[in-house]
Amino acid sequence: MNNFTIRQSLTARPRFEVTRIDWLVLFAASIEANGWAVTSPVVALPTLAAIAETLAEAPASDGRGGRRNLLDISCVRDLAQSMAVRAAASSILGSECFAVRGLLF
Repeated sequence: MNNFTIRQSLTARPRFEVTRIDWLVLFAASIEANGWAVTSPVVALPTLAAIAETLAEAPASDGRGGRRNLLDISCVRDLAQSMAVRAAASSILGSECFAVRGLLF
């Protein structure tokens, strides 16, 4: 995973240089400034594929679109508690944050 920040150079014509820093700082800054952020992948593709397969096999709860109570499914709960997801969430919400509900739309 690449960890970069942008620093403006002091030249006659402004340009930007990229230097390595903690990606969570950029993530939190983007959320603060824009209300959203884009990152490099933080969850491995095989993990996401396994979750997608599990969700495809799980019956829908009430016949409506979307899914509710996803934290009742162990692989989704494990993802919510993973270091990658916790690090991103904690950078915005603080170290005591935790998942309270799992929804898929």
